[in-house]
Amino acid sequence: MKKLCRAALAAMMLFTVVGCASEGTEDEKQGETKGTEQEEQKENQTEEKKDVYAMKETVHLEDMDVTVNSVSTSEGENYTKPEDGKVFVLINVTITNTSDEDISYNVLYSKIQNAQGQINSLGFSMLNVKDKLNSGKLIPGGTITGTVVTEAAADEINSMIFIYEPNPFSDEEAKVQLSI
Repeated sequence: MKKLCRAALAAMMLFTVVGCASEGTEDEKQGETKGTEQEEQKENQTEEKKDVYAMKETVHLEDMDVTVNSVSTSEGENYTKPEDGKVFVLINVTITNTSDEDISYNVLYSKIQNAQGQINSLGFSMLNVKDKLNSGKLIPGGTITGTVVTEAAADEINSMIFIYEPNPFSDEEAKVQLSI
């Protein structure tokens, strides 16, 4: 009789353990389903990425937002003149740190794509510009507005694309169609 009671007790404990294990599995499945649904909702809410943005549109990158505010031209000054047939193109840009860590910004992350499909890096200009974009760091939430300078024929400016590529090891970049 004791053997029969022990067997029955063991069987009840086994069913209890198996039942609890299967309930946990169902809970996990429901949690996974809820997680998947939440991820799908986030993806649907996320704005669609464009290849090329318009001026004054904010490009959301992983750690920063980039906005081209305006484009203007200059004939130069005193000893700083553009090449014959060209003007200086001044591109005013705002960069905002949207991450939780400091980020770097640099004029050297800027490039210009022309109508012929050539992409040229921008560097430091000798043109005296009031708010030149140089290089530095931004704390979380920090922002910088500055101007980068290139040269182009005046009639080519509207076919140019400004590119800001903060990480050369990533495909992430901001591309903005210029217009004057």
